[in-house]
Amino acid sequence: MKKTFSAAFCIALASMIYATDIQASLESLLPAESVTELLQQGKIQKTVYRQKGQLPSLAPDSPLYKECVNFWKGAEAPFFIETLYLYKKPAARQAAVGDDIANISIILRSLSLLKGIEYFSTSRQKMRILYDESYVVDNVISRKKIPDPVQGNADNIKIIAVQKDLTFGKYAYSYAYRQTQDSVAFFSNNIDPLYYTIAKIVEPDKLHVSLVIQDFGDYLLVYGLTKANFAAIPGLDSKLNASFSTRTEALYKWFIKEYEKQ
Repeated sequence: MKKTFSAAFCIALASMIYATDIQASLESLLPAESVTELLQQGKIQKTVYRQKGQLPSLAPDSPLYKECVNFWKGAEAPFFIETLYLYKKPAARQAAVGDDIANISIILRSLSLLKGIEYFSTSRQKMRILYDESYVVDNVISRKKIPDPVQGNADNIKIIAVQKDLTFGKYAYSYAYRQTQDSVAFFSNNIDPLYYTIAKIVEPDKLHVSLVIQDFGDYLLVYGLTKANFAAIPGLDSKLNASFSTRTEALYKWFIKEYEKQ
């Protein structure tokens, strides 16, 4: 009985220590109200569409997250969605800060694994495949399929991928990576224009999707930001808005699924 009580007490004490540690870590990067919401809800999200003067505001205060926000150049995008996620690792995966970075880096460069990922379509009210195809190519001209480049450190690696999006067709996308001791990020943008049926919706370099994952040892902090400049077409605005809004969520769920397989 005493042994059972001691074990339970140790588990409870460890949980309290972990909670205190992550709160202190988050408070060094985020406002207190954001930390409270993350610890309670596990997610914070902000969506803006054609609202003047609105800028991304959820990014943690460190250089890699700021690179994510500053990736877009020129006039501010009329649409953006940013999301912060706090993911508590299973007990068996909790380790020293940064120990998971090599594995996280491999997942984020495994672009072929994006094939078949699903998202919830608000217009159809059902799950739908986001990418029917996804693979890395040698360059933007020949577009010859090559294996995912998962060896070594990802820092400053650039990848060209071809992806077939069931909403916008088949196009080439650029992925630029950053890797530090405790974080991995990618910054991606469309090389080709995106079409909806026969209408050109998004010009080249006008859809940016970025993801930053920071390893705290017992938790992962994930920041996703999607920015887009697309034509305001009556009758399609809400559909396009919803389509772009689902991408960060789909990528996050894909990452967590692959992470939990390891």
